[in-house]
Amino acid sequence: MKKNLVVFGLLVIFAILSLQCAKEKMEPLSDQMKQELAILPAGAAGVGFVNIEAVKASPFTSDFKESWYKKPYHDKDYQEFLDSTGLDIEKDVDKIFVSFMPSATEEKPEGVVVVYGTFDPQRIVDYVSRKDDKHEISSESYNDFTIYKAGKKEINFCFPDNSHFVFGSEMLVRKLLDNFANKSAKPEVDPQLLKRVNALAYKNDAWFTLNTQPFMDRIFSKMEGHPQAQRFEGLKSLQQMYFSMKFAKDLRFSGVGDFDDEQKAKLFREAVKGFIATAKLTMSNDRDAVDALNKIEVDQDGNQLKVKFDLTQEDVAKLQKAKKEIAVLR
Repeated sequence: MKKNLVVFGLLVIFAILSLQCAKEKMEPLSDQMKQELAILPAGAAGVGFVNIEAVKASPFTSDFKESWYKKPYHDKDYQEFLDSTGLDIEKDVDKIFVSFMPSATEEKPEGVVVVYGTFDPQRIVDYVSRKDDKHEISSESYNDFTIYKAGKKEINFCFPDNSHFVFGSEMLVRKLLDNFANKSAKPEVDPQLLKRVNALAYKNDAWFTLNTQPFMDRIFSKMEGHPQAQRFEGLKSLQQMYFSMKFAKDLRFSGVGDFDDEQKAKLFREAVKGFIATAKLTMSNDRDAVDALNKIEVDQDGNQLKVKFDLTQEDVAKLQKAKKEIAVLR
């Protein structure tokens, strides 16, 4: 009897520890992130985030860092831009948020981008104005802000303060500025967006979340009667998708797709596994590349499809090498 109690006790402890480990994998949503999300317009179908500082500190971006000092980033024009504006994109940009939703009147979605960093708005505006040979840039006051509009492209941009740069469609820029003016110590984040972001495994480095339905409806309405439409019918079942990445010593990825049908989720799981199997077959002569692909986990939990992997810098290098070799052979 005592032996059974000991075994039962160990099982309970193991279960608690397992649950604790599962919780630890989900990064908490910081108060700062909540404030940043609260500035974004409500009702967005897609929202993405990149922590530029985390990306720059990652060993995975070493190749990019080397190319940064080559054209076009550090050529004569870029140097002129830096000298005139004081803005060094490599050093002065910290994070970026992007938010978009279907347009009520146009085919293309409306979007807005928020760049966090260190800016000298007047120097940047003066530089842009000097380069405006065709006099396409106009400005207008909106509450306590100045919005600039770039001619026919209908791109609106604004510096709400010295640490924010905003650009995008007129409607969303105005909505964002309204939120910016009303920001408080207790930010109110769009409940649907908050729910999606809370489901992300990694919240501090890079992530993207998308409610697919508004776009699926438009896509399939245009494809009606098309001979290939039936092949993509299963995509209608995809309700939303979200993925996140963490740049540590290894590259961590966690992605989830929510379907309205468990069978469709299963079919997509098999499709993803089939894609990976094909990649393995293509790289079958490279054991290292196959080992790296084996680290990709594809699972299904009810109507959810989950993809996860942790890759080292060496793993990524092996896959890139194998890809280049296959490209040469073709």
